[in-house]
Amino acid sequence: MNIIQINNYLSVGGAEVVFSNSIEMLRQNGHRVVCFSGASIAHFEKQRGDYLINLPTSFANRVYFKSAVNSITEIIENERPDIAHIHNIVGGITFAILPVLKKYNIPVVMTVHDFRLLCPAYSFMDRKYNYCEKCAGGKYYNCILKNCSPEGSVRSAAIAAESFLRDMMFPFARYINKYIFVSNFSKQKFVELRGDIADKTEMIYNFTKINEPHKQKGKYFLFMGRLSVEKGLLNLIEAFKSLPDENLKIVGDGILRADIEINKTPNIELLGYKQREELGEIIEHASYLIVPSTCAENNPLVILEAYSLGKPVLGASIGGITEVVLEDKTGFHFLPGSNNDLTRVIMKAAQVSEDEYATMSDNAFNFAKDNFSPGAYYKKLASLYEDTIREYHENRN
Repeated sequence: MNIIQINNYLSVGGAEVVFSNSIEMLRQNGHRVVCFSGASIAHFEKQRGDYLINLPTSFANRVYFKSAVNSITEIIENERPDIAHIHNIVGGITFAILPVLKKYNIPVVMTVHDFRLLCPAYSFMDRKYNYCEKCAGGKYYNCILKNCSPEGSVRSAAIAAESFLRDMMFPFARYINKYIFVSNFSKQKFVELRGDIADKTEMIYNFTKINEPHKQKGKYFLFMGRLSVEKGLLNLIEAFKSLPDENLKIVGDGILRADIEINKTPNIELLGYKQREELGEIIEHASYLIVPSTCAENNPLVILEAYSLGKPVLGASIGGITEVVLEDKTGFHFLPGSNNDLTRVIMKAAQVSEDEYATMSDNAFNFAKDNFSPGAYYKKLASLYEDTIREYHENRN
């Protein structure tokens, strides 16, 4: 197959890792893949036919980006793709490319990595970090009324207006042929709020490289991710303040970094941002990964990475976390936002025997092999591509 993979960035977060890894995996399996993305400072081995553009900064271009429209037209005419696979393109490459793909009869698959199509602030959380679905159904004015953006009222108004104009000019249900959700939770939430796409949905977990398991119980607990309030960092810090004999390492960067530096105790170590090649060794020597999010996560890539090394996970019982962290088998759950319950679970995990830990490690690794392997992902993705292409052209005839 000849495939266009499209995303705003090459390297920012989990979605970008999946994007770049998918390109590499498809190429390794003999497909012709064109990468269309915003330019990035991250290392990327640009091949013939890859298109990297500078993303827009003005508000108007965040809804209709003419350079992206011109680029996708050039790509289609030069490469003659069989299918387009889009990821996160809102506010960057923009949905303005969708009518062009339709004009050239290119079927479109979209991996839905977050809730941006339903919530301007993308996480179903308001400014006070309360769960909120008031913008569902296109009622984006609620984002302005509740001032949902952490960046303030001007930003809240801008993302609300951007969402309204996007839906008005480029209604995604008209252009996208198949939606890939990365958790059952995410799929069910979209079907609940956008029933018109129900018959176009598939669930495929993200994938990661499967490594050799490390069954030894490490010396510290580990957090990896963006240092922001919705990731539960404040609860995590408070829990470990009350557990001076347990150690925590924090990997990542974000707006809470300065606060963590000031408030952390001697048993908490802030490692900052680390390159992906550095993370393996850090995970190997951990005992558990902790995912204390208070927002509705889909399928956090850090859980996949921990499991691939046989590391159990302590996860907040919210969103898609509960379907991949199996209680007493691959880890433990705790109530999101509860310092007391998080403390309880950390103590419980610390007291697990070596034999019990080895069993949990095996369970985590086997779960990764069964659900997150590149081979399993490729089979499902290639089959979905083939079905989408066939159905698209059958419906045209």
